[in-house]
This record gives sequence, C-alpha cells and structure tokens, in this order.
Amino acid sequence: MLPVRWYNRDVSNSMMHFPQRVLGVRSRMAQPELNSDGQEVTPAVPALVISNLDNVRYLTGFSGSNGLVVLTETEAVFFTDGRYELQASREVPGFTRVILPQGTALSAAAGKWLVENGFPRAGFEGGHLTYNGYRTLELAVEGKGSLIGRSGVVEGVREVKEPGEIEKIKAAV
Repeated sequence: MLPVRWYNRDVSNSMMHFPQRVLGVRSRMAQPELNSDGQEVTPAVPALVISNLDNVRYLTGFSGSNGLVVLTETEAVFFTDGRYELQASREVPGFTRVILPQGTALSAAAGKWLVENGFPRAGFEGGHLTYNGYRTLELAVEGKGSLIGRSGVVEGVREVKEPGEIEKIKAAV
C-alpha cells in the first residue's frame, strides 16, 4: 500500500474558509429529496461525497484540478494527491486533508474513509460522479455500505448568493 499523509485541521486557523456554505450543505444532506408531490425520492444521508470540482471549490476554495470532499454532520474531509499538497494547505483550512499518492483514485480513498469511519450509507453527487468514479466508490464500500445518488444538494446552497457574491456580480455588469 502506498503511503498516505493525513493533516488534521490547522488549529491556528480552525475556522473553515466557507463555514456557512458547509453548514448549508449539511442541512440539505439531513433532509430527504422530495418530488413535486412531496413524496420522498431519496432518503437523507449521513455523509455526502462531493466530486464536482465546481462544488469542491465552492465549499473549500481549492482551485486545483484534482480534489474531492466528504462531508458528514461533524467532519469535513478533503482528498487530493501529492501534487497539490502545498496548495491544499493554503486553500483548504478547516478541513482534514488527505494527501494521496498521485494516480490514486480519490473515490476509492473516500469509500475507504467512509467504511473506516462507520458510515453504512452515504450519498454521492449522482449528476456529477462518472460511472467509473461510482464503480470505484462502490467497490470500496462493497458489502459494508450503500450509496445513494443525490442531486442538487450543493447546487441548492449555491443558488442563494452571499453578499460578497452579489457585489462581484454587480461589479461585473
């Protein structure tokens, strides 16, 4: 097995870069997805694997091209590879950072983390995770957990603009 470096939250900078965004996603994870008739389509999930890079950046500030986030009620874990170790240390404060060897599938590492941390059910971004990414995640949790495709969890939070985002929009037009 290749070495993995774990970095816990930086105690000197324990506030997440975007705490309200993370709280918003956690709130949406805790609610089931409903259809237009108000019937449950997918259940609430205790953990969510976020693989879309736009959503990863929105939650973490990470501007690299290889990152993945797992959010739970109490944990925020960021996965990337060694090429981005320094960048992640600067851009992703407040998250536990997992630095993997280059070439390691982030979804496999996330699945392993979910199993090791006792999450029998987890959501994933159904509209964003590739089939190969899903299969890798599924194999990592096989027999030890179930995966539930969720859609719009992060996007629902992104729809509501923060004051700073509104100012940037105004300046752009």
